[in-house]
Amino acid sequence: METRADITLRDARAEDEDAFFEFLLASTPEWEALLGEDTRDVVSHVYRKRGNLFSFQHVRVAEIHEQTAGMVLGYDWRFKQEQTLTTGILLLGHIRVKHLGMVPAFLSGSTKVGQVNKGEFFISNIAARPEFHGKGVGRALLDDTVQRARAHGAEAIALEVKESNKRAVRFYEKHGFEIDSEISLNVNGPEYLFRMIKDIV
Repeated sequence: METRADITLRDARAEDEDAFFEFLLASTPEWEALLGEDTRDVVSHVYRKRGNLFSFQHVRVAEIHEQTAGMVLGYDWRFKQEQTLTTGILLLGHIRVKHLGMVPAFLSGSTKVGQVNKGEFFISNIAARPEFHGKGVGRALLDDTVQRARAHGAEAIALEVKESNKRAVRFYEKHGFEIDSEISLNVNGPEYLFRMIKDIV
């Protein structure tokens, strides 16, 4: 475990499933729009299963006084290459027939988002509980991710953020990220994302 002030960072465990579900929806509410009442079952299944991009193996947890304050889900380009197909099969295997009509939109979006180039470590999801905003949780998770990325041999960290989320864009810019490109997609209506990069070499 590593500590920053009163914030403790640790690897996630399978039993952190409830907190992960909360944080995933906080950072990517599109899951619920796509899967409806099945969202919890699908997310729980992929989180607890090893060897996919939403596994607890890729998650770090920030705690303050033993309370879960934030989480970050991230992986390097090697995991992205190795686990994308497995992740897709797992997700499709747990989507009920009534949601299959959403699959093309989900897949068309996923071909544009989440790209991880060689030498990159990708932050898929990052969030802090509202009651812990302003307490350094986001910065601690980012600093921890820099250490993880370097340990994996990455030269840069990449993430995607909604263009409309000005607060988050400013936060990432403050911590050394620069806008690399803009992504347009239409999963649950037209949307624009910034792909942001931070060099760590």
